[in-house]
Amino acid sequence: MEKNLTQGSIKKLYFDYTVTEEGMDEEKTESFVLNIARDPKERAEEEKKAEKSENQEKTDEESEEKEITAYARAGESQIVYQLSTEEYESLMDRSYDSLRHQEMFWADFKDVSELEILLEGNTYIITSDKKGDERVYRYLDEELELADIRSAIKGLRAETFTDETPDGKEEISLTIRMDNDNYPETTIQLFRYNGEECIAVVDREPVAFVARSRVVDLVEAVNGVVLK
Repeated sequence: MEKNLTQGSIKKLYFDYTVTEEGMDEEKTESFVLNIARDPKERAEEEKKAEKSENQEKTDEESEEKEITAYARAGESQIVYQLSTEEYESLMDRSYDSLRHQEMFWADFKDVSELEILLEGNTYIITSDKKGDERVYRYLDEELELADIRSAIKGLRAETFTDETPDGKEEISLTIRMDNDNYPETTIQLFRYNGEECIAVVDREPVAFVARSRVVDLVEAVNGVVLK
């Protein structure tokens, strides 16, 4: 089925699953993204009707449930599937917040090839080289241990989800680049909300409140590397 899923109308659902490779006992976690979109023409027509009837009483016919045309695509696959109204509504009902990642960064850290960090007006770039299955990280050409930064990034978890636009100070910003076709790059910005919480903005979209103590842990971990 040939359909274009326009970026502005797409909702993304992220899924983790565990696999065991043949002949191996060790399990590993992999991820995929499911892109879901309404038919753009149908959605535009509904928005126009909603504007016209905003101050009018709904008729019985308008109050009846309408069939929805929606499509889904896994990752960057070229195959697009049509969803039934029931399938679409079920996915939307479950997505926010039960299917959302609690972590602000959920990809496998072994794929992280570069970190660009903006802190207090300064930009720091941590690069890496791959040696076999191991990745060696460097800052200013000096090899470094990334365990504290990795742990602090993984510690950025949603207390509650929000779409509130932050207006406080940006505490720290991370652009994480990866050797992963599905997730080549993601940017996490953390803005102060109050003394206890920060708002996390992921790829320019407000996502969640996170504990400010976790953000402080991240700032300290970064300073522990760049201020040596």
